[in-house]
Parts: sequence; structure tokens; C-alpha cells
Amino acid sequence: MEENEEETIVIACLLAEEEEEKAKNSRKRKHNIWIHDIFKKRSQRGEYHTLFPDLLNDDAKFFQYFRMTQVKFNTLVDILKPHLLRQNTAYRETIR
Repeated sequence: MEENEEETIVIACLLAEEEEEKAKNSRKRKHNIWIHDIFKKRSQRGEYHTLFPDLLNDDAKFFQYFRMTQVKFNTLVDILKPHLLRQNTAYRETIR
């Protein structure tokens, strides 16, 4: 094999390794996002924090929205609460 051919093969191998490393790094970057930007402001702009307080003040609208009375809703919440409670972690805040 000529020296020029050997150089071409070495360069091709190095380029292939570089492309493989780039592909591997791009796949890793996709997993770095724990929470999408759209959900970061849910504690200020989410439905629970904006609509729910208003529904609590209007029994008819509450029933229309949830298809149950506030008493039944609170009873259901009390039954489910122990099974749904989560704790905040260093990575993400729980949904309340």
C-alpha cells in the first residue's frame, strides 16, 4: 500500500470517529432537559393557580367544570391524596 493511501485511510478513520463522537454527544444533549419551558411557570400561570380559586367561589361553575360538588371533590381528593403525594427532588418540583 502506498503512503498516500495509508494517509487517506487514517484520515477517513479519524473523521468517522469524530462524526460518531458528535452523534453520541448530540443524543446526550437531548436528555438534559428535565422540564420543558412551557411548564416552568405553572405555579403562577397554571390552571390550578388561576382558575381553581375562582371556581371555589362559584358553586354552579365548579359543578359545571368538575361535574361534581365541592364536597364530593374534596372527599375524592382526601381518598386519593395518600396515593398521589410526591416529594420535590433536586431535579424537579412536584405537581400539586
